[in-house]
Amino acid sequence: EVATHYLSNGVSWTVRKIYHMLLEDTISSDMCAIEADKHGGKQAAHMAAARFLLQLNVPTYLEGVLRELKLGDDATEPNAELSAIFAQFHIGRGEVEQATALLDKSIESDVSNLELWILRGHLNYSQGGDKLAEAASVYQRALDLPGEHDERDLIRNRLATIYLESKAYADAKTLYLEASAKTASALTWEGTGIACYRLGNLTE
Repeated sequence: EVATHYLSNGVSWTVRKIYHMLLEDTISSDMCAIEADKHGGKQAAHMAAARFLLQLNVPTYLEGVLRELKLGDDATEPNAELSAIFAQFHIGRGEVEQATALLDKSIESDVSNLELWILRGHLNYSQGGDKLAEAASVYQRALDLPGEHDERDLIRNRLATIYLESKAYADAKTLYLEASAKTASALTWEGTGIACYRLGNLTE
């Protein structure tokens, strides 16, 4: 109750609704649902609640919200944001195959969506091994897409590291220099130095 006091009314009532659902308190859950619908509508409130719970990493509550979004006559139509939330939910549960299938299908429908490409790259990167080559391809595609994203620097550094480890030193150098120009750090300059050394550019 204290935590939800600081949320928008729609999100607050939706979280309370899920809480009572988990307690199998149908009457209280239905009352909260009515209040949530008054403050922004069911779909908008559920989407906002899903984003909030994903940030807090509360899987049990998040699963309840996502189940509500998928069920009923007024179930939310699939979109990039909802697909991203579902994918992150599956990733958090270690359900790699489900997350992969969902992201691939979503990307087919929205091939220029930066968020989906970044998530797909993260999924490959997290698996390591042979998946790193695929992660590199996906990260490169994400960097080529227009639009701002908080994780552009992260994927640039990860891609540079993959190139460095796969001995693609020229590509690694280019990316590390780009990263250094934007947000210089010990990592980016160290990567640049290693790439230059491997290329024989000792003066650099």
